[in-house]
Amino acid sequence: MKLQLFILFIALNSILFAQTETEHFIFQPAKGGGTLITPKEKTNEILKKGEATLDWLGYDKEIPWHKDVYVKPFQEMINQHIFSSTRMKELEKNANIRICPYFDESGIIKYVEFWLPTNVTTSLTDKELYAIYQAYMGIKYDISFCKAYNDKGIVTQFYCSDFFEIPFEDLKY
Repeated sequence: MKLQLFILFIALNSILFAQTETEHFIFQPAKGGGTLITPKEKTNEILKKGEATLDWLGYDKEIPWHKDVYVKPFQEMINQHIFSSTRMKELEKNANIRICPYFDESGIIKYVEFWLPTNVTTSLTDKELYAIYQAYMGIKYDISFCKAYNDKGIVTQFYCSDFFEIPFEDLKY
């Protein structure tokens, strides 16, 4: 009986704490909770620059990131039939994923990972996640109206990260 409980304990730990790999991604527990989905064989080199916070230099209008960075790449995937309207309607019910791009002082996205909340899954396939990853890589954030700083003051070399859901409400499908 003790041996059976021990084997069950080992099996459950393997399931709960092991990383899972697909063709393009590694799924692993995130430090702050949830599941982090990172591209295989690609490291986030941009982290070497050091993180910065952006200050919006008196910008009082809507920040153009939503349309230019969040919506446009996904809309292009829909227009190119990577995602059909039927599939988008399915995803509205169970995508549950956050897109996490990292960009540098040029505003260009250099790395993309994904995050799922704790005990939540996504209906996105590995192929679909990879299409999203590719669509967002290289997209440019307009940071011309921002000043970057960290705990040492204003910086000129840095990275920033973002965190957003698929913008279903603004997509046409």
